[in-house]
Amino acid sequence: MDIVYRFLTVLVLLMFAKPNQASGSSINLFLKPAPSAIQKEVNQELEKTKLLNTKSASKIGKKILKNGFQQFFPTPAGFIALYGGYVDYSDPDGNITFPLLHKTKKIYLVITPEITLTPIHGQTFSHKNIIPGKPIKRYLFQQKVDRKKIPFWQVTEQDRPENNVISPLSIVLLTKPENIVVPTGDFMATKQLNLILPHVYAVGNSANEANLLNFLDIRRYFEQIEREEKIATEKIKQSVITNN
Repeated sequence: MDIVYRFLTVLVLLMFAKPNQASGSSINLFLKPAPSAIQKEVNQELEKTKLLNTKSASKIGKKILKNGFQQFFPTPAGFIALYGGYVDYSDPDGNITFPLLHKTKKIYLVITPEITLTPIHGQTFSHKNIIPGKPIKRYLFQQKVDRKKIPFWQVTEQDRPENNVISPLSIVLLTKPENIVVPTGDFMATKQLNLILPHVYAVGNSANEANLLNFLDIRRYFEQIEREEKIATEKIKQSVITNN
């Protein structure tokens, strides 16, 4: 990994940090499978297909199950996520975790299949960029407090940045925007040092293999998130990020 690149990205993120706040906190994003309502709708459509053509229903059903049914309900595992100079891959439960490098209670979620890095000198890079012509969705997660001092997340969709520069306060998901559904609006939040973002939904995994191959060109510039499992109690297991 290019140490200078990670140093620069971490340095920029630390400029947003507020003093006198505890370190060691994390930022957590959870990718969930398609909601049950969507799954029910797909099942209903399949049943309609069977009723319309009883003779070929079994053939149609087998073909869908063999070739394409999983695209409706993909597992939330294996999505590539970037933050600062780190890379993480969603686990079987769809969990993505990074060490929190800034204390501002907001984060952008950028969804695009591929990015570029801006070089400063040789193999040293300063920031990430959206590729012109590539599809993108961008959302702002901002934690606020209501009149009763109860924290909540406000999630809004944002325009594509005019200069195509990705804000350092961003988690980047390297996938097609149509593979992810991000509910917008206000959502409950909890008072803690960790940033736990509202759930988003993995509703497709189209071209994720191609995205992974494209990412290999810049993979060496990002440090892999490493975790260590610890037993807190008989019923609680903690996953601790061990990166320095």
